[in-house]
Amino acid sequence: MYEKYELPIRFTEEQRKKYVEWGIKKGKVLMPMAAVTIGIDLLTVLWVVGRVWLIRESDPIWFQIICQNDGIGEISSTIAIILTFLILKPIDLILDKIWHRPEGTEWLEVGLTENGVTVKRTYRAGDAGTGVDNAAGRSCCGEITVFETHPLIQMDEYLDAENNAVRFQGVWLEIGENTRENIYTPQQQKHWLDQPEGKSGSINSVQKLQKIIKGYAAALEEKEKRGSAGGKKKERAWLMEQ
Repeated sequence: MYEKYELPIRFTEEQRKKYVEWGIKKGKVLMPMAAVTIGIDLLTVLWVVGRVWLIRESDPIWFQIICQNDGIGEISSTIAIILTFLILKPIDLILDKIWHRPEGTEWLEVGLTENGVTVKRTYRAGDAGTGVDNAAGRSCCGEITVFETHPLIQMDEYLDAENNAVRFQGVWLEIGENTRENIYTPQQQKHWLDQPEGKSGSINSVQKLQKIIKGYAAALEEKEKRGSAGGKKKERAWLMEQ
């Protein structure tokens, strides 16, 4: 049986500073544009109200229907949302292209098999400082996947629950999501600043990963004794106890 889990790698200090510099520079351009968009939205609301008021004179029945179902609010908000998207989204994409948006969160893929624990990391081909080449793993579509295999036991050699880190290629990588709270300083934090996208179902805790591996090992042991059904039951029981 095979199980796979993804762990986000926390930015290094150099990566964090680069992301902060880019995010703040981009925010300074988008904020004035957002203010202009809000002004356009307000004018849109006034325009919708004016048009509906004209309907009152020409078609009183339609006017009553619109007012009773909060049609003015729905029409105004829909148009405002569309205009906001049409104005801000293209600017956002253009700035990302011009200022070369920094790479987002990198991920470790941890696979559990009967032969051990496989830890994988994917690099873009040609990345500086990765210390890998095409012979170090599998190369495909401009990316290089490097992997290491460890035994199910001896987890202390590659997992550090206290510091929430995983050792990969001799380097301890801190695990955790990259959010506004840990990218920007408290003085810099604004809700409109960019942050990398996360993934649903990812694991942010090395301690939790340790428990999963222990449960998996217990399931394998039980499987050898009772078969696959008993192994699954043992794994679930282990996780429930933790």
